[in-house]
Amino acid sequence: MDMDDDLAASKPGASFAKLASFTGPCASTSSGAGPEVDVRALASMASTLYPLPRAEGLRGPAAVLEKGNAGRGVAECCYGCALELLQDEDEGIRLAAVRLAGLCVEKFTTREELGVDGDQMDLIFLQLSSMARDMCAKVRIEAFNALAKMQRVSDGVLLQSLSKKIIKTDTGSGPGKKLPPKLIFPCAAGIFAHGIEDEFYQVRTAACKTLGALAKFSNQYAQKALDLLMDMMNDDTDAVRLQTLQTLLDMATYGHLSVQEKHMHMFLGILMDANVILRNAARKILGSVKLPKLQMFKSALDGLIAGLEKNPESATDSGILSARSAVLKVWDTDSENPLSYVRGLPVGVRLDISLCNVASHDRIWLRMIAGESIQHVFLDLSCFGGDDKVKSCSTVIPFYATPMACSFVLRACLVIECPFGSICDHQEGHGGPRDCVVQLCDELDVYFVSADTEQRQLLE
Repeated sequence: MDMDDDLAASKPGASFAKLASFTGPCASTSSGAGPEVDVRALASMASTLYPLPRAEGLRGPAAVLEKGNAGRGVAECCYGCALELLQDEDEGIRLAAVRLAGLCVEKFTTREELGVDGDQMDLIFLQLSSMARDMCAKVRIEAFNALAKMQRVSDGVLLQSLSKKIIKTDTGSGPGKKLPPKLIFPCAAGIFAHGIEDEFYQVRTAACKTLGALAKFSNQYAQKALDLLMDMMNDDTDAVRLQTLQTLLDMATYGHLSVQEKHMHMFLGILMDANVILRNAARKILGSVKLPKLQMFKSALDGLIAGLEKNPESATDSGILSARSAVLKVWDTDSENPLSYVRGLPVGVRLDISLCNVASHDRIWLRMIAGESIQHVFLDLSCFGGDDKVKSCSTVIPFYATPMACSFVLRACLVIECPFGSICDHQEGHGGPRDCVVQLCDELDVYFVSADTEQRQLLE
């Protein structure tokens, strides 16, 4: 039996599933003690001398939790049972204990009434992290799977999990401090750095998936995790590389992926890979992220073209692959000379627009962003002078959502709409493009100061 079969084989036995079906609010009505007593009774078998009934003794409480109707205190009771056996000498017991702990984590994160605070969740993360170093590969996999279920973890603990070097922290002395970080942070030190180098590809795959699942908690963590994920794209196993790309795509979909110039060579290399699934995954990622520099966008296009030339059977994206670009300029303003506006009223922005290799049937939009406000303005190309090679226009575009603030910065750029999903950013309404778009130029910052603020400054 290989590792995959072995992992799937250890589920709660029929006898314990049947026994667990009698637990719940009515099971202990005679004593009034509640399901915690049932959990303790099931878990008591874990103290016997023989490994099999000991493991079954943990699967019983797991079956109680999986019923979904466990009340207050049951998850804490189950976690306490699991915690006592996380360091057991038998790997089957440790595996069952980690699985039970993972089920408890799900209950802690989905039921606020359990009252688990941030410090306690950090402690649980650290306790499970210690199991990611277990001698048994199956336990390591289960530990990473349990960590992926966490919904609250502090930045310090997360960052320590990425670094093999112990991060110094302020232990604090205020009331309610339950965790001494200088003592317990080493439990998490570098678990992902070790996990992605594990000898078993199943462990590396689990570590990769969990890396991405935790990215939603911290932008700093997400950026540092990206460096580890880039290393995993060189893995010898296609399954790990594909999971890495899927993790990156998930991060991009939820806005947690920020691709930098140093990462581009890795994506461009995968566009030339012999594995069509990997190539397609890389294209989807490049289409789901916002590339911060125009040169990065051009590199992505060049890579896509080279990939299509090498593998012509890959799906192609018509006019998007041409060398289209744009230049956007604003008149008479910079950070030292901001434009004036009246708070809450529209303000005109005078722009010079140049379009290269844009056809008359293309749909070009000006996108303007100020804070949370996004405004798209469709550009009528019939008003532009020139030809399909170079078109230009000078115009004044109104921005309507001026804030009630003393000043603000408007971020403007030009985008092209296209009905393709592989290399473009997806839109979410805002009265703009119906399909996904590709950014044609770098964002331009336009600075504004309110008229009354400007007047007061002059008087002073």
